[in-house]
Amino acid sequence: MKDKIKKLFGRKSMRSITTLFSGSLIAQLIVVGSSPFLSRIYTDEEMGIYTLMVTVVTLFGSVACLKYEPAIVVADDDDEAYNILGLCFFLCVGVSVLTAIGYGIYLHFKPEIMESAGVFALLTVITLFLTGMNDALFSFNTRFKNYNLISKAYVTSSALKYSAQIGLGLLGCGTAGLNTANMTGTALGTYFHTRYLWYQKDRMRCITADGMKKAVLALLPVYDDLARALDAPCTDEAYYHGVELLMQKLLARLDGLGVRPMDSLGKCFNPDYHEAVEHVEDPAKRQDEIVQVIQTGFTMDEMVIRHAKVVVAN
Repeated sequence: MKDKIKKLFGRKSMRSITTLFSGSLIAQLIVVGSSPFLSRIYTDEEMGIYTLMVTVVTLFGSVACLKYEPAIVVADDDDEAYNILGLCFFLCVGVSVLTAIGYGIYLHFKPEIMESAGVFALLTVITLFLTGMNDALFSFNTRFKNYNLISKAYVTSSALKYSAQIGLGLLGCGTAGLNTANMTGTALGTYFHTRYLWYQKDRMRCITADGMKKAVLALLPVYDDLARALDAPCTDEAYYHGVELLMQKLLARLDGLGVRPMDSLGKCFNPDYHEAVEHVEDPAKRQDEIVQVIQTGFTMDEMVIRHAKVVVAN
């Protein structure tokens, strides 16, 4: 029996499980050990506001990569794994930008958060991005069996986060200290997760504009939904203004990435830019004139990434 147990724990797979388990266990023990101190250092109001900010990270950080990260582990080859990691990065950026827009509106209606945390409340968006990347990098390191890095990331992130929260709490930093420490601990975890990448810099060439294109295409349905909401009849002026503000900010962010919507209505049909979904007889219109845009097309740095779906006059 003793030999069987020794043989079992001598297997590589068992050592990997033990490494991950021990790292996770130590990280959880740090959480449990820190909780009594945090509950005495911070007021209920400060902890409540911090919980609201953490909720944003929890809700959106877990889907920042749109659940593409598991594909890294099962990718057919390493090049594909690097490409998916690049896609996850761009998706994290996009989801973080969209969340930042919604979070800004949320803070407008929740002034007590800004009053308690000040500008440090905005660190929530950075933490969200880092959380999404941690999930992607966890899958990446799992594929390459970097279990020691994963374990170190768990322990160091948790240790820095909670020690900083206790230290900043003793200095009277309040909610700002809680959120700053949370972001700092998450950033340290990201650093450890990326250490393997730094040894593979040449492979990073796989993260190309193709990954950016895929990420943008995944976000364009958000534009379509906002456009439909703006076109629909609406008697709530505040709601309409909020949706309009979201659309303006989304277009501004896309423009910063070189992504621009096509102005197709009234233009002559061009198969390089347009996809005709219907032809109509209209004597008042020119031959091949676009009379209706069903779905807006987009270009990225003058390259078509989505053709506009249009109705064309005969």
